[in-house]
Amino acid sequence: MKWIGRRQSDNVEDRRGMSGGGKAIVGGGLIGVVILLLNLFGGENAKMITPLLEQMNQGQQAAPSEQRQLSAKEIEMGEFVATVFADTEDIWTKIFEENNLGTYKQPKMDDL
Repeated sequence: MKWIGRRQSDNVEDRRGMSGGGKAIVGGGLIGVVILLLNLFGGENAKMITPLLEQMNQGQQAAPSEQRQLSAKEIEMGEFVATVFADTEDIWTKIFEENNLGTYKQPKMDDL
């Protein structure tokens, strides 16, 4: 599946590189995101998961006052996550509409 150039969610706030360190993904949703990514992209695209997990581990070990520029690879990972997040928004919006469940409230991801 090609993800570059596709819609990205507006509900993702990337705080990596900001002062205060930050967690990889807020609210304990890391496992869910990893499972989602593996299910959606599997195969060769699953290779992108390993650097993401390594990056998140490093981010949790960073000093709280550290502030830095994101690398090109980190920016790409953020775009990948925002694209997958947009896919989940689209799918769940459609499921809610098709089953007359009202309006789907899109979640926010605020510590990429």
